[in-house]
Amino acid sequence: MFTIKSDVTRIDMERAGADVMLRMWLGKWEEGASADILEYIPASSVQRLLMQCEDAGFSCEICDSEHGRALRGEITRIDVMQVLGKWVVRKYPRGWTAKTRPLTERQLTDDEAKAAILWCKTNCWTVREFPGGARAWKGEVKPVRDASAIRRVRNQIIANFQRNEIDQRRQFDLAFDC
Repeated sequence: MFTIKSDVTRIDMERAGADVMLRMWLGKWEEGASADILEYIPASSVQRLLMQCEDAGFSCEICDSEHGRALRGEITRIDVMQVLGKWVVRKYPRGWTAKTRPLTERQLTDDEAKAAILWCKTNCWTVREFPGGARAWKGEVKPVRDASAIRRVRNQIIANFQRNEIDQRRQFDLAFDC
């Protein structure tokens, strides 16, 4: 396998023949910046390397069978939502996409959830509230779903409507809310 330095905040993985090429950024990386470290891991798989990154505290995603990404570091998105009647806070690191899993997730009490949303508002995060939760972005507001996920939710809403069931999500912006 490979050694992950403590100050690495992003690792992009790409299959290169039988090997996997790793591009790693140290500290706070910026979009378009060149990688600080380039390394080849012989006879390995993207999935196996992502599991190692996850064990080291990264949020990992498989882009496709040939590519993966591991992120950690500065939090730039926070979701505070009710899931099955319980409040949950999920935090996402810089560089997240619609497919990125949260870096951290934990349950909150009602008071802690209200306090978390208020903290985001008072600390200059952009906050969108909706019934059952809120989502906050530090910096640019970006969609939290890709096109296929939006279609899937829209189809669920249409199916619920056809069964005469009320679905509050029909009034939301499905790219950003709920």
